[in-house]
Amino acid sequence: MTLTADNEFYMRSNGWIVPTAVPGWYFGDTAEGRWTRNKDTLVLTIGDNRQGYTLKFKILQATHKDLKLQEVFDGFERKGNELKFVRQ
Repeated sequence: MTLTADNEFYMRSNGWIVPTAVPGWYFGDTAEGRWTRNKDTLVLTIGDNRQGYTLKFKILQATHKDLKLQEVFDGFERKGNELKFVRQ
């Protein structure tokens, strides 16, 4: 995943974020859109106001080398999957 200074993101999804429950949605191997950060939450937005998809993550760790995230779902109290990105 790449987060740019102008709040754009680019991520190889490897099929991870394909919402199969939503007919007509398929992101393929990559996803790109806008990102925002509000305190300890990273929000990735794909699409536009008419048709879009939002992914939310709690930031567990953010250093120059590592970014560790946990999925957050509105209305879901249990913990989501954890993801770790390492800068190379």
